[in-house]
Amino acid sequence: MKKSRRVVLPILVFIFSGLLIVFFVLNKPEAQQRRPSTAPTITVAVHEVEARDFQVNVQSYGSVAPRTQSFLVAQVSGQVMELSEKFREGSFFDVGDVLLRIDDRDYQADVKIAEANLADAQRSLAEEHARSEQAARDWGRLGNDGEPSDLVLRKPQLLAAEARVASSDAALDRAKLSLERTEVIAPFAGRVLRQMIDLGQVAGNNTQLAEVYATDYIEVRLPLRNADLQFVDLPESYRGVQRETGGFLVTLYSSISGVEQGWMGKVVRTESAIDQNSRQLHVVAQIDDPFGEAAVGRSPLKIGEYVTAELQGKVISGAIVIPADAIYQSSYVYVVHDGVLLRRDIDIVWQNTTEALIGSGLDVGDRLVTTTLGQVTSGLRVAIEGEVQDSGFSGRGAGQGAGRSRGVATQTSGGRLDGVAPNAVKMKAKSFVPNANFGERRSSPVSGPEALVADSSAPKRTPANKPVVKKLGSPAVSANTVERGWVVRVGTFVNAVNVKKLLVDLSSKGFEPDTDTIETSRGMATRIWIGPYLRRVDAARARTRLEQQTDEPGLITIFP
Repeated sequence: MKKSRRVVLPILVFIFSGLLIVFFVLNKPEAQQRRPSTAPTITVAVHEVEARDFQVNVQSYGSVAPRTQSFLVAQVSGQVMELSEKFREGSFFDVGDVLLRIDDRDYQADVKIAEANLADAQRSLAEEHARSEQAARDWGRLGNDGEPSDLVLRKPQLLAAEARVASSDAALDRAKLSLERTEVIAPFAGRVLRQMIDLGQVAGNNTQLAEVYATDYIEVRLPLRNADLQFVDLPESYRGVQRETGGFLVTLYSSISGVEQGWMGKVVRTESAIDQNSRQLHVVAQIDDPFGEAAVGRSPLKIGEYVTAELQGKVISGAIVIPADAIYQSSYVYVVHDGVLLRRDIDIVWQNTTEALIGSGLDVGDRLVTTTLGQVTSGLRVAIEGEVQDSGFSGRGAGQGAGRSRGVATQTSGGRLDGVAPNAVKMKAKSFVPNANFGERRSSPVSGPEALVADSSAPKRTPANKPVVKKLGSPAVSANTVERGWVVRVGTFVNAVNVKKLLVDLSSKGFEPDTDTIETSRGMATRIWIGPYLRRVDAARARTRLEQQTDEPGLITIFP
């Protein structure tokens, strides 16, 4: 029995193993053939390219200098007996004002001496006239024939007496002039830059008394890049040709007081030579009456102060202008066509820190990518911010597994949806409140973070319901519409608690956030932004401050 079991058991194991092998061979797995995924991998913000009239504004810089700056010099010597209050440093004076007086007693005595010498010379001249006439009568009474000589008529003595009278008269004039010069009189309306003598000190002839400058207008020497010259109408001068006066406008910005202030001026002349150090052409801007009524309530411009300038250039018709941040390596941009990311080489005609004028490479209607991209390849499928995708917000994007990246749509545990552009939303504009013609840039206050929390029951805004925004930088219009602006987008949230918390945090740090609601695949969401700003450079400053104070990576987008 045991012997048969030993024989049968190995046979059964062999048969079972063979059947198992046959089963696996007949039922081997097959690879499933699937089509490659066409779902977009990243979400980007786009701006539709359009042609419009573009005002070129050239950026420059310079230092404030007076029209005339000179030294007041004593023309006589003596002790300073009197100083005017207008002679102190920083004081203003008008033309003809007496700024100081030098002891004039010696000069009054000189005038009296000169008067006495003149009277004596006039007496001598009268006596010579009498002697000359007497000599002529004596010549005739003695019966001499012919005309008497000059010596007989004492003409040389008469001429010498006349010369002494003229000399005495000139000495009197000089004495009176020295007496007048004991009063130092302002040659023009100006301001004292530096006082160099004080009461009781003795001033010698040609001693410097003070350094002063004229205040009727000031000048700023501004360098221009060679690439900017074709976009400004330079006020050139030509020999024998009377050119029109006026020049083009320039706005000078000063921030010495901590608040940026604008001053309007005009470019009045172009220098005749290229600067040997910078190899650039300079123009001279002029600001009229910088210390008058227009400066009341503001910090006046100071001589030597550094200012930035924005010169009004030519208006380009049908121009294609894009944000400078959308350009890579100064040679190409990315556009989206049929959901595919494409690289376009461009030709930049003119560019500043915020905008670029494109000569070729982009067409009207192209969807320009404004989101900052890293290492991407042309042909990548992308989603457009604010456009509903078939797959909804799945949390999958370029930032998946590597954390959140700026400009890429991701979903966080706090209910935040980044990457939704602020289209057609109502905003509070920052107002530019001028003093007189120009003034400080101030922001209107916000009534509190609770008032900024979006109402999820608000109706969805239609494209026709376009926002109304205050027009920035116009003292004549308090509220108007603007065609274009810039906002710093902070983020998009579905959790109202997180919205309120972030608004409170932003307001406590001095920001003025605003919100609106949008409909997403997860329901109603609240978008938070800061702005709008008229200039992109102001939005860039706000974004930098936002990142430094809150660690929130803001994204600059076009409004509306």
